[in-house]
Amino acid sequence: MLEVVFLLIAVLGAVLFYQLGSRRSGLLADVKGIAGLAAMANVSHILMDFKDMDVATHEDIHYKLADNRYILRNSSLAPLPAGGNGHSTEQVTAPGTRGPGRGSFEHNLHLSLNPQPLILRAAGCVPFIIGILLFAALLPIFLFTPAGYLTDKAPWVATALAVCIKLTWGAVDTNVRMMEPFFMLYKRHAPPRTLSLDYTAMAFAWVAIRALANGHWLVFAVGFGTVMTEVLTVLVTSLAAVEGKGFVQMIKDHQGENISAGQETPDSFWISLSLATFILLYMGTVATVVFVRRRKPILPRQPNTIASVLAFIHQSKMLWSFVGTERLGNQEIVDFLEGVGQTYGLGWFEGRDGKEHCGIDQEELKTSYRHGLDYSRSNKPWIESFSEWL
Repeated sequence: MLEVVFLLIAVLGAVLFYQLGSRRSGLLADVKGIAGLAAMANVSHILMDFKDMDVATHEDIHYKLADNRYILRNSSLAPLPAGGNGHSTEQVTAPGTRGPGRGSFEHNLHLSLNPQPLILRAAGCVPFIIGILLFAALLPIFLFTPAGYLTDKAPWVATALAVCIKLTWGAVDTNVRMMEPFFMLYKRHAPPRTLSLDYTAMAFAWVAIRALANGHWLVFAVGFGTVMTEVLTVLVTSLAAVEGKGFVQMIKDHQGENISAGQETPDSFWISLSLATFILLYMGTVATVVFVRRRKPILPRQPNTIASVLAFIHQSKMLWSFVGTERLGNQEIVDFLEGVGQTYGLGWFEGRDGKEHCGIDQEELKTSYRHGLDYSRSNKPWIESFSEWL
């Protein structure tokens, strides 16, 4: 059975490799982060579709763009002309919207209206932390008390719990990666490299190394925890097959006969138990720090679609700096922006149309973002746009 699974994975991997290598993407260079999207959108007219959507929800964006179609050609996003067939391009549906044959149910199923990811909120993170600590307490109970009868009859239970912790930790890792550049912009005066920061596409081990090199300690801690969750499942699986009482008795009687040790030796058992306990305590500590540091909403909506990010920059003056950068690679864009010498932030700013907007722009901004506060109305409530009284 194991050989069949490996063979199936190899075949599917080969098919995926062929698809990725043969399919045309419409890109001319490596695109990463907010800078990559700005470079693709700065010469097109699609940014006008995001008018008055600075603090809009995913649902609002969905209904505004639901009937629009876009193409990606030569690393530039553009609206698909009426009757266009999209030859020599990749035709894409407006990001964050429904495509042909997709209803609002699928959209609402995948995109939360809450600006904070669930695993970073109290409703998701606190139960997860409690679950980690409970599992850390259950390990010695299963090993050294009569409750170990459960793992004797169903050793997969402990492994299943470890896998659940691993999968939930993956959600923590994914959302911390996604939010990191926006958190840096929220703190204001972020360097140009922040705009090209994209941890979401990195391998789970490589992201920890890159975060350590960049000095992003929380991303490093979470990424390192992701690596350790792989080790945790192996350790728990091996511990579920032994009886810890026998190893305790060995210490008392100085003998090791007639114990259920599975594949474990006394040294490997105590090392495995110590490592598993350390990993669980480490995960609980890091998850607590993540909750304390990231529980506060810093955006009007989650930046988990292309449309959501484009709505943040559609009136940014920084787009003038991206003219002619659509053909540049990621490092070339970073070098170019560092030559411009601007810093960037997330908050309220005066856009290219002279009005107040919420999003990402070059400093100095009018003010930082505060969730639930519409600075454009609190600052100049007497100003109305033409669209409001027409």
